[in-house]
Amino acid sequence: MKNTIIIIALLFVTSCYSKPENSTEQSANIYSEQVQLPYAKTWEKAISYFKDNKIIIKTADKENGIIYGERDFFENESADCGHMGREKISSAYGMEQYNIFVEKGGNKSSRVSVNLNYSDSTVWDPLGRRTARVECKSSGETEQGILDYIKG
Repeated sequence: MKNTIIIIALLFVTSCYSKPENSTEQSANIYSEQVQLPYAKTWEKAISYFKDNKIIIKTADKENGIIYGERDFFENESADCGHMGREKISSAYGMEQYNIFVEKGGNKSSRVSVNLNYSDSTVWDPLGRRTARVECKSSGETEQGILDYIKG
């Protein structure tokens, strides 16, 4: 009987999922700024951000200015994962995918573009069982934080 009640409750909760408010299919927000640092220093600071934040660098192509990294969890303040019923989802786990593009802008400046995506986001119940797959979108806070780190 107890298991039946739990199953019914889980079905109810997962059937009430609503996507993030700013959700559009395959939307990617790219945050971009001109930085008053030479390309080499900008690149060095971008790589440092990944290392300081324990983000695994999968691709680092300095010649083309591309850095791609991943980590398998995320802080929920950096993402909008929608709602279950009336409650905002406060605990979802998935893969964060970071893209940083560094462009030469002259001897003393560079342009940095940052994009953060989430994939395989899942909500778990207190007993460790997966209850739902959800779509998460970036709030933009992390991207702005990366730009501030590189500039600062």
